[in-house]
Amino acid sequence: MSHTVDLEALKRKLYMSYHQDGILDLAVGLSILGFGISMAMDVGVTIVFAWIGLILYAPLKSAITISRMGYVQFETEAKQKSNLLYLLLLGLGVLALFFGLVAFLRSDNLPTDFEGWLRQYHMLLLGALPAVALTVTAWRTGVSRLLVDALLIIGIILVGIWLQWPEPTYVMVTGGVLSLIGFGLLARFVRKYPVQKEDGYDVR
Repeated sequence: MSHTVDLEALKRKLYMSYHQDGILDLAVGLSILGFGISMAMDVGVTIVFAWIGLILYAPLKSAITISRMGYVQFETEAKQKSNLLYLLLLGLGVLALFFGLVAFLRSDNLPTDFEGWLRQYHMLLLGALPAVALTVTAWRTGVSRLLVDALLIIGIILVGIWLQWPEPTYVMVTGGVLSLIGFGLLARFVRKYPVQKEDGYDVR
């Protein structure tokens, strides 16, 4: 019985170490930063900047984390399928909410008072999308650090609104803070888990 408990504890420790690389924080931060840059440039095609972080997530995970710790299968095949379905539904849900919110904001039939509130706080609603996604991911994975990221997103946007910063400014600040957190965690992870060497060569 004790061996089973020890094995589960070891598995949990390895699982948490696997997700302490900061790459998800960095990916979300770079995407928010890219979105802010796109807002500042005010050129439609630059919205692609908002996808940079998410596009880089898998390659960075492979090049940095898996190269150091190997590919570890923590869940059964059924659990993996469940997680893939969850990620798909989460992504589709966030996109649906985003486009729904944009369409709602462009509506001409809004009450005057509500329209004024939306004009002031619509970025808070947009920021709630990644915040909710991070909160749900924290609940699914047990990586509580993501809750801090979610609170930072909402908190920095509220501060930006209160200080009357331009919208691109506090969006870029939000993305920059999350990116710095991600870089810091990644640097610590790389120091803690160096690439193993064989015969003087790195094993990658």
